[in-house]
Parts: sequence; C-alpha cells; structure tokens
Amino acid sequence: MSRPAPAGGGFRSLTWVADAGGGRPGRPSPPPVIPGDHPAVRGPGRALGPSLDRIGKAAGQRLRPAVSSPCSAGVAAPSVHRVHSVRSVRSVSRAPRARSHTNPGGSPMSQRALVSSLIGVAVVGGATAGGIAMASTGTEPALENGSARYTAPSGDRAGSLTFTVDATDDSGVKDVKVVAWPARSKLDPTEEEMRHVEYATCRSTSDAASRCTYTLKVTRAEAAELTPGTWYVSALMTAEDGDTAFAPHAAGFDVTG
Repeated sequence: MSRPAPAGGGFRSLTWVADAGGGRPGRPSPPPVIPGDHPAVRGPGRALGPSLDRIGKAAGQRLRPAVSSPCSAGVAAPSVHRVHSVRSVRSVSRAPRARSHTNPGGSPMSQRALVSSLIGVAVVGGATAGGIAMASTGTEPALENGSARYTAPSGDRAGSLTFTVDATDDSGVKDVKVVAWPARSKLDPTEEEMRHVEYATCRSTSDAASRCTYTLKVTRAEAAELTPGTWYVSALMTAEDGDTAFAPHAAGFDVTG
C-alpha cells in the first residue's frame, strides 16, 4: 500500500541568520523564516530543508532571510566522500494510546527546498566508515538500513537523489520525515523541529513494516549550491499508535567543492 507524500508549499531556500541574544542555551538558535519564495543561498551556515518558518516559531526566535546572487557559471558540482552511516536507530518517544494520530498541521516544505540539503546522503555499504546499532525489543519503532544514491548532473541531464529507509513498529508505520544539514551550521534539529520537515513516501511491506523513499531531481546549479564539508541527515518516524523513532544523525557524508 503506497503512502504518498503530502503536497508541499512554495520553494523555500534560506540561510539561517540568528539574531544576537536569542535561542536555546548551549546550541546555535534555529531561526524562523519569513514565509515566501527565495532563491538558494551560499555559505557555511546554510541549512536547507525544514519548513523554517514553523521551526523558528518553535524555537521562539526571529530570523531574516538572506538571498544570494545567482550561481556563477563554471562552478563544478560538489562530490561526496567519506560516508558515515547509522544502520539502526530506535530512539523511542511514547505517546498516549488514546490519542488521535492525524498529520501535523501546516503544509510540509516543498520538494525543491530539500534539493540542496539531501544531495549526497550516504550510501550504506559504499565507502562506509562504520555503523551504529541500538538494541531494542521487537515492539519499539525503529529506522533501519537507511541508504541513498546521488547521481550528479552531467551535461544537459539533471542529477537525482533517492533516499530509502526501512521503518518498523508493531502498530504499523504512519509516516517518515527527513532533512539533511551541514555540520558547520550546528543546526542539530530536535525531534520537535523534525515534525515540520518533508515526508518520504512509504509503502507497506508487512503489517508492521514499511519501506520509505524520498526522490528528487537535481540541477547543476542546485548541486553547486551545497555547503562544502560534513553533512548529516536526520529522520523521524511516527508509528500508527503515535510512538516515534528519531535518528538525529541517521547518516553522515562529506561534500567537497
């Protein structure tokens, strides 16, 4: 049974520019964003992917959008190296069994807003530097076997990204959300912030398991916008009974310009 991703809003690609004095203690402040369509932005602090206006409201801080100039011609698309993947994550949050489990309010971000953030997410088994597996009983929600395949644009042909992950819970899988971000931004999204990012499309493989996929087309200009350095991908699964599995560092990868 296929679970199509809900339709997203307009394109949003903003730089996170935190105003002084705000944010949570001990970590950079994830910024809110003024809603609207903005071109992608260059710079080490850029983190694309979440619906930033909603994340900012959760963080209680203001953010001003920063708009870059168009990409200069002749910039080569970044390449990906030194993958660090997490094969299994079972970080569980229990919800009351009697609650109603409808989709969170608000529209998810558009596909294009994730283009630059999800490019190059790790391929499990390819250049893998190590994995982590967390023990659990069979009844807890889990995200396992996360993998992605990125093909860089070539000539007139667009590139592509396909991210897949296996999600399981004894009650069934409701949805999976994903976002990737550059380590230099120190974004480290929380589970609450992950509720405002984009859905993968999930297909049931059994009563308790689903394979979830996220696919994007990537242009040469979009590939050139990636922040060089280490990137991480975060994932949040919600089960049909409301329990969740959160993988803050589900995978890691390096991007070089």
